[in-house]
Amino acid sequence: MSFDNIMRSILRDNDVSATISHIKSALTELNLGGDFAARVGSIEADYDLMCGYLCRGFRDEQLDNVYDDLLRRLLTLSIDMRVCHKTRSLPSYISARLAASDTSTAPEDVRTALESYVQDIAMSALDGQATGTGSTSAINEQHFQYMRKLFGAILASGAWTDSMRSGYTALLSSPTIDPADAMLTVSAVSLSVSNVFDPQKWCMLADVYHAATDEGIRQRALTGWAIAMPGNAVARLYPDVNAATASMLADEGTRKQLLELQTQMIYCCNADNDNKEIQRDIMPTLMKNNGLKASRLGIEEQDDSSIDDILGNEDADKKMEQVEKSIKRMMDMQKAGADIYFGGFSQMKRFAFFNELCNWFYPFSASHPMLSQATEKLSGSRFITTLEKNGPFCSSDKYSFVLALAQIVHQLPANVREMLGSDSMFGTAISESERATATHIRLDYVQSVFRFHRLHNNRSDFANPFSLDTGTRSHALFFTRRLMADGRLTDCAASLARFLLKRKHVAQAISVLGNFMTDGYGPLTYLMAVARLQAGDAQAASALIDIIPQADRNEDVMRSEGHCAMSLKHFDRAAAVYGRLLGMRPDSLSYALSLAISQISGSMVDDGVKLLFKLNYEHPDNANVSRALAWGLMLKGNFSQADGIYSQIAGGDKSVPADMLNGGYAKWLSHDMAGAVALLRRYCGMLRADGKDATKLLADDFSNDAALLDSNGVKRSERKIMLHLATADSPLP
Repeated sequence: MSFDNIMRSILRDNDVSATISHIKSALTELNLGGDFAARVGSIEADYDLMCGYLCRGFRDEQLDNVYDDLLRRLLTLSIDMRVCHKTRSLPSYISARLAASDTSTAPEDVRTALESYVQDIAMSALDGQATGTGSTSAINEQHFQYMRKLFGAILASGAWTDSMRSGYTALLSSPTIDPADAMLTVSAVSLSVSNVFDPQKWCMLADVYHAATDEGIRQRALTGWAIAMPGNAVARLYPDVNAATASMLADEGTRKQLLELQTQMIYCCNADNDNKEIQRDIMPTLMKNNGLKASRLGIEEQDDSSIDDILGNEDADKKMEQVEKSIKRMMDMQKAGADIYFGGFSQMKRFAFFNELCNWFYPFSASHPMLSQATEKLSGSRFITTLEKNGPFCSSDKYSFVLALAQIVHQLPANVREMLGSDSMFGTAISESERATATHIRLDYVQSVFRFHRLHNNRSDFANPFSLDTGTRSHALFFTRRLMADGRLTDCAASLARFLLKRKHVAQAISVLGNFMTDGYGPLTYLMAVARLQAGDAQAASALIDIIPQADRNEDVMRSEGHCAMSLKHFDRAAAVYGRLLGMRPDSLSYALSLAISQISGSMVDDGVKLLFKLNYEHPDNANVSRALAWGLMLKGNFSQADGIYSQIAGGDKSVPADMLNGGYAKWLSHDMAGAVALLRRYCGMLRADGKDATKLLADDFSNDAALLDSNGVKRSERKIMLHLATADSPLP
C-alpha cells in the first residue's frame, strides 16, 4: 500500500472527503483497525456535520479554518498510520517498536533519565573507588541501553503535539544534560521526521538550532531540518512551518551555513567518484614508491625497499617527489571538501558495533560501552586520545578505526606500536580552533549520516537523502525546495549553481536556479543561460541572453552570446559579437579565431580568410588556425591550397579524425580521388577504433556537408560510390 494517494488528497487537492475514502481503504488493506478506525470515524462525523450545516443554508465565516483543521487531523492520522505500518514491515522499525514498548518519550520522563545520568557520573567521579553497579563503566553501560531504546522509541513515535515540541526544545537546549545525549536525540528526531514528515518534529529542530548553545547540537538540528524540509503544500496547512523557515532564513550566518551544508552533502554524493580517482591516480603511486606491496594478507613492506638508497639510485628523489605530489593531491581534495576516507572506511562497518542503529549517530567517545574491549587492548598507547583530538575522520570512521586497530594491534611491529598515539600520527593536526567551527562539526556529522545511508545493513528501510537525482522525492538538493525560494538566498543560489556547474552537475544547477529565478531579467538570468548552454540547449540560452540589458552585457555574457549564436548557426550575429570582443581585447587569439570562423561560416568568407592568413602568419604552429584557414580556402574554391595545409596537419601528431575528413574533401574536390579515399579510410579507421559505426557517421557527414559538395558539382551517385570506397576493406579497384 502506498500512502501517495492519501498525501496527494490532503496536500495537493485539499480534499477531506477523498482523503477519508483513501484512509478507509488503507485501513482495510493494511489491517489497521482499532484506534485508527475510531479516529477516522470521528473526523468523518465532524465532516458530515459540516456538510449538513451547509445544506441547511448556514454560512460559517470560519469555514475555511475548520476545513483546514480537518485536513490537519487527517494528516496527523496518516503520520501515525505510516509509522505503524513501518513498525510492522521494516526490520529497523520493528526493532524500534520493541524498544518503544517500555520506553517513554514524554519530555519530562526523558529529562529525568538524562539528568540522572549526569548526576550519577558526577557522583561516581567523586567516589573513585566505586565498583559494581556504581562504577562509571556500569553507569555508562546502563545509560547506553537507555539511549539505544530512546533512539528507537523516537524513531517509531507518531505525530507530536505542541507540548511535545516545546518540551523537547527545552530539554535538548538544557545545560543540565550531557551534550552527547542531546546530539543523539536530535539525530533520532531527524531520522524520524526525514522518513515520515511531522510538522511539530521539524519545527522543533529549528527551535533547537536557535535555543541550544552547544554547536554540535545546533549543527545536527540544522542538518536534520534541511534534509527533512517539506514541500510548499505543508506550509499552507501549517503556518508554523512558514514561521520556522522564516526564522532560519532571517539570519545571514544561518543562510551561509545552509549553503555550506548543501555543498558538504554534494561532496558526499560524489564520494564514489572521488574514491575512484584516489584508487586510479593516487594510490598506485603511493604503493609503488613507498616500498610496500599488496598481498592476500594485506599491505606488507618489501624486503628490497631500501635498495635504491643502498645503491645511491638517482631515481629515489624522483620517487619521493611523486609520493609527495600524490599525498598533496589527496590533501587538496580533502581541503576542497571531498570525502576522501569513505572508500577505505566503507569496508570497516561490519563490526557488531554498527548493528546498533543509534551507534551510527553517536558522537565519538572513548567511553562508549561497546568500545570497552577495544580500548583495553589499546590502553598502552595514547592512540584513542590522539584520534579524538587530531583524527581527520568523522565519528563513524573513528569508531571503525578503533575497532579495526584493536584486532591487529598485537601483530604490529614494535616501532609501529610506539608510533600509535604520537602527535604526528595523523599528519598535520587539525587546530583546536578549526575543530570548534560550525563547518568542521557539521562535516563530521554529515559524513557520519552519509555512511549510515550508504552502508547500514537495513539502509533500504530509510529514504536516502544523498542522491543528486532531483526526480526522486528524497534527494540532497534541499535548495530546490519551494520553502527555500527566498530572495535573501539569491547570492547563495548563485554560488551553489556555479559550484554544481564546475562539477558537471548541469541538470541540478538548472533545478536550483529555477527555484530562485523570477520572471524577466534578474541576477540569475546569465547563470541559467550558461547552464542551458552546457545542457546543449542553445536556443533557451540565447533567449535568456536576449533579455539581459545591453548595459549589463559584460565580457562573459558576450562570450556566451557568441557561443549561442555559433551553435544556432547565426553566424553573422556571432561575427558581430566576436568583433566587439576583439575590440575589447585586441591581443586575444581566441576571439580573433572565433571571429574568423563565424565570418567564413556566414556571409563574410573573404574577410574571414583574410583574417586567418594574418593569424596563420602570427601563429604558424597553431593547428586550430591552420584548420580554420584550410576550411576557409575550401569554401573559396582554393582546394589545392587547402589540401596542402590538411596534408601537413594530417601528418602531424596532433591530428584528429575531422582532419582526415576535411583533408579527404580537399583532395576529392581537387580531383585526387585516390588520395581522398586514403584519407577517408583513415577517418573511418579512427572512428572504428572508438567503437563507432563508421559507415553511418560518414554518410551523416556527407549529408551535413551537402552544401559544399553540391556547390562543387559532386553528384549523389558519386557520394554513394565514395562512401563505398571509403568504408570497404578491399583494395582500390
